[in-house]
Amino acid sequence: MFSQEELEEATAYRLIKPKHTYTIDFALPFGTANKPFNTIMQGFLRFSGSYNFSLKNNFYAGIGGNYSYFQINRFKITPQITGGMHLANGFLKLGYEKYYSERIGIEFGVKEGISQQIFNSDSLEKSIKSYSNLLEPYFSFCLTANEKTAYKWTLAYTFLGFGFNPNQIGDYVNGDFETSEFRRITQFFSFGFSYSHYFKQR
Repeated sequence: MFSQEELEEATAYRLIKPKHTYTIDFALPFGTANKPFNTIMQGFLRFSGSYNFSLKNNFYAGIGGNYSYFQINRFKITPQITGGMHLANGFLKLGYEKYYSERIGIEFGVKEGISQQIFNSDSLEKSIKSYSNLLEPYFSFCLTANEKTAYKWTLAYTFLGFGFNPNQIGDYVNGDFETSEFRRITQFFSFGFSYSHYFKQR
């Protein structure tokens, strides 16, 4: 037999349908698609924060920002260059989150926004800045800790509307890359961990 306290706790889990959610993400990014970017740049970290407001039928809308850093792999270019690329993104998002049991749920959605790229290295006289569009679908596997908290394993794939060129980090040799590679939009996937805090059950 379950105690009254255990029954109330189980009911609380089943009723996780918050009006408001705050989420923070920590992830490791890995470059894809653009060969010069994949070869020269190494994903170092990614951090994201967002606020979600619940809509009908488990959908939500949100707003937030990302910060990512890719460092130069100085062993992949000649002469050796140190530095990296900062990405600062602002986005809106639309998603879906549903729990199928007291503990387990899924979440998926898409972010769309604007990204600022800042390139700096010891080969540049000053930082190079540019802007591009951002599109990012994502998926999360969710585990609740209690009725107000969930931990998530998150996979995201990011499209940035610019082609990476080694000139942006002060490498003017360009290696053995085909020039057509420089026109391919920059893409990377991220895998990491998220924490969500829920407010005001519906």
